[in-house]
Order: sequence, then structure tokens, then C-alpha cells
Amino acid sequence: MMMKKYTVVAAAMAAALALSGCNTVEGFGQDIKKGAGAVGHALGKAGDKISETAQSMSGEPAATDASKSSAGASGSQTPAPAAK
Repeated sequence: MMMKKYTVVAAAMAAALALSGCNTVEGFGQDIKKGAGAVGHALGKAGDKISETAQSMSGEPAATDASKSSAGASGSQTPAPAAK
């Protein structure tokens, strides 16, 4: 029973410490956006690495920047929305 109390107190202290960096709801939202951006960036890098590995294993030449841009010029892909 005493261990459970220590666990609850430790969890409450950890939560208070984690939330102390964002004093407002707006700050919390900004922290979430930054975290999501970092995760998205990491996933993009992992996807690139997986693609490179798959291409090297299949013996296909790696795609160059010129071949990537020509695919977008064909009009088969929808354009990205404008940044706000």
C-alpha cells in the first residue's frame, strides 16, 4: 500500500513538472505542435531511409531530384495547399 502512494505522488510530481513549461492552454498547444512536427520529420526521414534500402536491395537506381520534380509536372499529383 505504501508503494502505491509513492507511485501516485511520483506520477503527480512528474505531471506537474511536465506541464510547468506551458503556462497557458495556448502554450500547451504550441508544445503539441512542435512535438508533432518533430515526429513527422522523424517519420519522413525513416521513410526516406526505407525507400533507399528497398531500392538498393532491388538494384534499381535511386531517384534524383530531377525525376521527382518531373513527376509533379505531369499534373497527376494534387498540389499542396498554400502555407498559412
